[in-house]
Amino acid sequence: STIGQIENGRNKSTAKIVELAEALQTSVEYLLHGKEEASPPAITNVFDNNVNLALKHILHRIPVISWVQAGCWRGIEHYRDDDLEYIEITTDIKDGFGLRVQGDSMMPEFAQGDIIVVAPHAQPENGSYVVVVQDDKATFKKLVYDGAKPYFKPLNPQYPMLESNENTRIAGVVKQKIKLY
Repeated sequence: STIGQIENGRNKSTAKIVELAEALQTSVEYLLHGKEEASPPAITNVFDNNVNLALKHILHRIPVISWVQAGCWRGIEHYRDDDLEYIEITTDIKDGFGLRVQGDSMMPEFAQGDIIVVAPHAQPENGSYVVVVQDDKATFKKLVYDGAKPYFKPLNPQYPMLESNENTRIAGVVKQKIKLY
């Protein structure tokens, strides 16, 4: 139905057209104008070149599957499938997912409502921002080492550093932040 709506002009979603062009391995210009060397789309008349450049670097769409507490260990609550939101990311992570930040322990860099893009298979390093799970509770922190022992540090100095134990695992490394206005 989406393709039909785009064909008859009822749906002019740039995101959908970009997705279609990617899936069909052609250009947006070809889909919009029927030829490769078409004039630039109308978006160039509205926005400057910086916005157009950003649109060209959207790589993938990922689901925002839940939220993560930035502050303390907290139970994980996932969104229902019919409530899933998808976001476009500029990081090359095909199997990633998004989480909404809750709390203020990662301020000033990460505010409540920001979306973090998590790569579940990325190798964490000292200084990486990570989503950590311990005893079925999760939090979002900066990974720091004291010798060989990992700790999870909030950016807000009002919160304590968290220790790891045998039930602690890193669920993924944060690769991108998306701030919605």
